[in-house]
Amino acid sequence: MPAAISALLYIEHRSDVFGWYAQARRSRYSAAFFMIENFYADHATSLFRSIEDDVYGDWHRLMPPLGQDIRCPIPEPINHELDRLQSIFIDEWLFFPADPQHGQELARYQAQQLPLHAFNVRSRRLGQLDHTLPIWVHQSPGNNPDILDLLQKCWRFYGKEAILSAEAIPQPAFRRYDQIDISSTKKGRT
Repeated sequence: MPAAISALLYIEHRSDVFGWYAQARRSRYSAAFFMIENFYADHATSLFRSIEDDVYGDWHRLMPPLGQDIRCPIPEPINHELDRLQSIFIDEWLFFPADPQHGQELARYQAQQLPLHAFNVRSRRLGQLDHTLPIWVHQSPGNNPDILDLLQKCWRFYGKEAILSAEAIPQPAFRRYDQIDISSTKKGRT
């Protein structure tokens, strides 16, 4: 039984990366927006994340650490687009207990003997996941694994490194996993 389910989407703009990440473990989940500043630049890289699952709310700087909350560092037009893309991503790929289709999705999961978490992949999307490995994954071509590596090293949910998949918009990324490999971090591959 998978220990967790995670979902990640991101967009790249100039040297920065902006995105949304969510992870569920059984009946609990965490979700937040993030920004990696100067990821594709020769300047020092900074990692920011929203405190709540709210692109417009307060944020923390995780790398290098800053001991106080800050305002959203994402430029206004980008945070509106990120908020819009997150909504589309959830509607297309994920279901939560409050979803109007939750009963139907629950029945499909039970019929396939799949574990349920605080959120799950919509049953119509399960066929798009690669089931050949214990870690089920869907990634679109062109994702940058270096973004994933940086996030795995720096971002902690429930005390463990958790981000496990990445891809560029417009197609969503999803990975379901049992184990986490955090063996290396490489920045800004071209």
